[in-house]
Amino acid sequence: LPDPARRARVRSLLVGAHRLWWRYLVFTLGRMVAAGLFAYVVARVFDVPGPVLLALWVGAWAVVPTIGVAVGAAAVALLAVPDSFQAAGSVLAFFAGYQVLEDALVQPRLEHRSLHVGAFVTFVAAVLGLEVYGIGGLIGGVVAVVFVAAVVKELGVAEDEGLWSAAQDVLDDNGAAGPADADETATTEVPTA
Repeated sequence: LPDPARRARVRSLLVGAHRLWWRYLVFTLGRMVAAGLFAYVVARVFDVPGPVLLALWVGAWAVVPTIGVAVGAAAVALLAVPDSFQAAGSVLAFFAGYQVLEDALVQPRLEHRSLHVGAFVTFVAAVLGLEVYGIGGLIGGVVAVVFVAAVVKELGVAEDEGLWSAAQDVLDDNGAAGPADADETATTEVPTA
């Protein structure tokens, strides 16, 4: 961007979005580690095969708020079925309790200190990323969606204002000019000799 004022506004927007994005990712990384450790302990207690891989699986799904641990826990419960249905039910009960505690205690604090990203958007990003690039895609898709959400929050998009007009306000010279003003400055008269 050649205009220093525009560059300063864009820089301010991106720095603020990066700050929110980074804070959300750090808190989410803590949630992932906690969910993975919990899954490892539950898998060891109920003698479910592959506790380390299952812990990684549950931890990766923990990036999705509200439902992520439950989605990851389904694999742990399915692998507990051959031992007994009671063990599988107990595994599901432990993970349901964990998910409820996380939703009641951890997630509100995370959203208060960073930003709110809905479960549906992160779930869709996680599923698409998982399909395209595996576990790395699952995490990468959610990371990208969270950055977009941080930019939207930093833009301060109101419900009656569209995302495009909010972005245009950041890029315009005076912060309020619309697309029609941009067309006027683009057309200049060429003197004839």
